[in-house]
Amino acid sequence: MSRLTRWLLDLVFPPACVHCGAQGDWMCTRCLNGISFRIPARELEAIDSITTVGSYADPALRALITGFKYQSATCLEDAFERLLQRFLADKKPVWASSDIVLIPVPSSEHRILERGFDHVQALANTVVKQTSVRIATDILKRRRQSLSNADLKNEDARRGNVRGAFEIAGKAPEFVILADDVVTSGATAVECAKLLKNHGTKQVYLFTWANGG
Repeated sequence: MSRLTRWLLDLVFPPACVHCGAQGDWMCTRCLNGISFRIPARELEAIDSITTVGSYADPALRALITGFKYQSATCLEDAFERLLQRFLADKKPVWASSDIVLIPVPSSEHRILERGFDHVQALANTVVKQTSVRIATDILKRRRQSLSNADLKNEDARRGNVRGAFEIAGKAPEFVILADDVVTSGATAVECAKLLKNHGTKQVYLFTWANGG
């Protein structure tokens, strides 16, 4: 959505914060700056490093993600950009200034159709705009549809749900940063990381907006 289109829509539908309801912006400065970056470190099999902005338990961050993901609120892109700017300035992840290849975790076709856009790729583009990473959307592909892991409570079920769901097209880069919206059990990220490493990738990093585990 262009800035002009967004400005015109804001005239017709005045924005209000998706978290507190304050008028003036789709995510007000107070709520956005209140999102904490202090979350416990975690490790996942086949993932060399994990960078996560905040906790899914944070109500402001959760409202931002769910509004974008489930309500197709692309008007929240600016809020994600402002949040990422603050996060990068505060945490300074090493990969942000490197020539690493960023690969969004592929969404299923029916969810893209359902939402009207690929929210993971859109969020990945936000990262590309503010870092030195390069995006590649034609390397990691989804070979079959699967259930939403968010609907599966058992970790074994989640791992089984994504097993064999992805494939590699072409040559896998030596260094990759996977990008997703939320990491919960980590089953999807681990499946993708294992596949990449089986095809020659030496290191796989993970960037997510929220830790739901």
